Amino acid sequence: MDIKIIAPEDPAEAAAVLQVLRRSLTVDTIAARIKAANLSTAIASRGASAVGAVSFSEIRDVHWDRTMYVHDLITVPNERGAGVGAMLLAHVADRARKAGCGCLRLCSGLDRSDAHRFYTDNGFFKSSVQFVMHL
Repeated sequence: MDIKIIAPEDPAEAAAVLQVLRRSLTVDTIAARIKAANLSTAIASRGASAVGAVSFSEIRDVHWDRTMYVHDLITVPNERGAGVGAMLLAHVADRARKAGCGCLRLCSGLDRSDAHRFYTDNGFFKSSVQFVMHL
């Protein structure tokens, strides 16, 4: 399996895989949002097939200082359990260390218990609850 960094100006390849998670959005919308937010993206591929994708960015705040935030992480359904997600997280963690970040952070939907188990199995711990207000 290979990890490929996607050029920031052409995120369509990653957006196509991320649509598995963000089904209500078109590939074009996802690609436009990746570009607008200046996110880094990478895909995992097995041969010619993309089997997973991640979007991430370095952020700073008062509490955590420098962190790498994982915005989206997805493995295509028929590849789940094959180490794709763990490989993508390891790639992002390596980039975070090299950038001087102290941790990786992410949010996950409350109903995604399989994802929560995956994250804790890969070294994450629950540290907060995210609140959202629609405007």
